[in-house]
Formats: sequence, C-alpha cells, structure tokens
Amino acid sequence: MNELPSLTNIIHSLSVPKQIQEADIDELRESVYLIIDDFISNNIEEYRYKDFTHRLFEHTYHILEVLHDNTNLLIELNLSELIDEGIYSYFEFYGIKRSETTKITTPKNKRPYSQILKNIKKKDTHEQGTIEWFNFRWNHITASSAWKALEHDSTKNQIILDKCKPINSTKYSKINITSAMHHGHKFEPLSILIYEHLYDTEIGDYGCIENEDHPHLAASPDGINVKLDNPRYGRALEIKNPTTREICGIPKKEYWIQMQLQMECLNLDECDFLETSFKQYETEEEYLADGEFNKTADGNRKNIIICFNDGSKPIYKYTPLNISTFSQYEIWRDETVDANPKLTWIEDTYCYLKTISCVLVRRNKLWFNAIKHKFKEVWDIILKEREDGYEHRKPKKRVKKGPTLAITTPPLKPAPNTANFKIDTQTLKSFALEI
Repeated sequence: MNELPSLTNIIHSLSVPKQIQEADIDELRESVYLIIDDFISNNIEEYRYKDFTHRLFEHTYHILEVLHDNTNLLIELNLSELIDEGIYSYFEFYGIKRSETTKITTPKNKRPYSQILKNIKKKDTHEQGTIEWFNFRWNHITASSAWKALEHDSTKNQIILDKCKPINSTKYSKINITSAMHHGHKFEPLSILIYEHLYDTEIGDYGCIENEDHPHLAASPDGINVKLDNPRYGRALEIKNPTTREICGIPKKEYWIQMQLQMECLNLDECDFLETSFKQYETEEEYLADGEFNKTADGNRKNIIICFNDGSKPIYKYTPLNISTFSQYEIWRDETVDANPKLTWIEDTYCYLKTISCVLVRRNKLWFNAIKHKFKEVWDIILKEREDGYEHRKPKKRVKKGPTLAITTPPLKPAPNTANFKIDTQTLKSFALEI
C-alpha cells in the first residue's frame, strides 16, 4: 500500500481577506467622476441621443472593469450603484443634465431676461402661412429640421433637397384635419392653457427668430414665459402632442436638438418641454357622464373644443379652464358663437387629458459650439447647389422590370340611345397614376 505524501503546514501562510476600506470606496468614486468627465469632454456630441445617460453608464462601467482586475471586489462594492451616484453628483454640481423634471432655478425678480425679450420683440417676424413666412424659413436651417444636418448622408440629403427646391406654398394650402401635424396644431393652445394654469404664468408668441451670430439658423418656439413676477420668466416652451408615441419624459434626439437651437437663436438659457396626450369622447353624453364637467372620474382635466371654419381653415375655441359647470359652458358657448358671426360652426370635440409631462432642458453651449460648424457646412452646400444644381439629390425613380402582357380588345360600339363620349387619354393616364 502506497504511503500518503507528507502534509505541509499552511496555517501560518494564510491571511485574512482584505476588507474594503473607506479609502477604497473614495478612490473608486474619484475614478468614476474622472471617467464621466473624460467621456463628456471627448464625446460632447453624444448629448443629443435619448439614451445619453445609458451610454455614459455603460462606458464608465466598462472602463472600471478593465482598470480593476478584482471583479469580486467590484461586485461587493456594488459598482452599478456607485456609478449611478457618480452620474447624479456630477450633473447636480458640475455638468449640464440632458433634461430633468421641471423646476424653479432662479428666484422671481432675479431673472435677467427683460432686455433679451425686448430685443426679440423688435425683430421682424412674418405671419404664419404667408409667402414672406415661407421665404424666411426656406432661407434658414430651422430648429425643427436642424437634426437632419447632424445625421448620415442620406438624412442630410433630405434637408439639402428641401432647401434647394423652389417653395411650393400651395402644398400647405390644403389642410388635413386628421393628420398628426394638425392634431398638434389643434391641441397645442389647450396645452398652453393648462401649462399657464399649472404654473401661474403667461405664454407669449414671438414668431420665427434668426440667430444673430449664425444668420443661417432660425427658430420659432411654441412660446416664452412672459409673466414678469413668475420664476419661469424668460423660459422658452416647446410642446408636443403625440398621437401614438408613448410619453416617457425624455426628449427624443430631434426634439432636444430643436430646443438647443431655439435657446441659441433666442439667447435664452432654459426651455420647458411639455408633452400632452389627449383622448376624445365619442359623444357629449359620454363626456358628461365621466366625473365632473371639467374633470374625469380619475381627476384628469376635460375640455370642449369648438371648431369653426373661416372659409379657408379651421379655427378652434377652447372652453376656459375656470368653467366648472355645464350651464356656465352653455353661456360661454352662446357668447362665443355670437361673437364670431362670420365663422361657420363645424363640430365640437369632447376630450380629456390622459397624460402630461413637463421636463426642463437647459442650454448646452459646449454642445452647440462643438457642432455648429456642421450646420454651416450643410448650409454652404445648399447655397452652392441652388446655383449649380441639385438634380442628383432627387430620389431615383424605380423602373419595374418584368414580362409585358399585351391585351387586344375589339373596338367598342356605343350602345343605342347613349351619348358618344370622347375619352381624354392623357387625363385617364393621370388618373391611373394617382390611383
């Protein structure tokens, strides 16, 4: 029988596992902070993306995993929680958050925007829908489409083509009241009424404003807080009324860029991003059966919108928010109809506010300064191709390939007692193409 090997005494070589010291945690916190700062400094353009915070988190986590080979220690320290805390602290005390829950940032009477708003008011603006208005927008990269200038070539091509093509104002003369764009137009004034009521403020309209330092850029916010003694005085307002998109409180890339351009053109530092989702009742009876006159059984705000037509476009009148009974509404409605004898009544819309979100977006000059040259590059291309030609940017027509089927039919003879109509073949071809 083989003898067992002699045993080695290892008791004296064992050591107590290293306990996590506060200094280790402090060192890790400092590393988190430095990695965050480095990422933002070298990737400032990433701000525009909706998942910016997630990208920042993943980058920080990956770097720390590479730097620290003791994975068990990182797990024990709860690295994810430390990174979350680091991101929160960084933006709370140093960086600019992409967006945050709307709040007061400056006490009332201490917001230095009076002169800025006076300067904006002095600028020439044009009534929406006029030839001058179309011309102004055609000669600028506007905030709502600016995001396209920062995308891939195919998306840049869209904005270049749109700005090179001659203005077709008749394109917008026909109004589709069922479109998503018109839905926003219809409910935007009601959203403003609710915003004014919630924050005891007033919203002013300032039109489309050209950027003083970059005259190829222009923006038209949905409004600006103009109540002087309100702590939101001088804050811009951008409103979206999505029909199908779920409201999550985080501005999409396109909207975030739009607000940054607005603040740059207006020289303002803050913008409230208001999203509202309205749902409609089928009948007046259904509206009245749900809770009180101006509130649903769930406490959501309700409203009745009167739609008139002036012969060319719909005009909406909104029930004042302080009307709380049906009898008060009837008085207001009669007065509204009497005050607009030249308008034709079309319909009443019975609706309620299903969802509302309001977040604050701050001006990020570091981001704008890092990407502003891209807007200029695109604008220079637009000006050049207006002169040299832009045909190459038009979408290529696809030619369907396949066997040709020839059909021969005998000549038709008019039936007795019927008129002999002459067919305009060109018109028939046009009709077929439209179908």
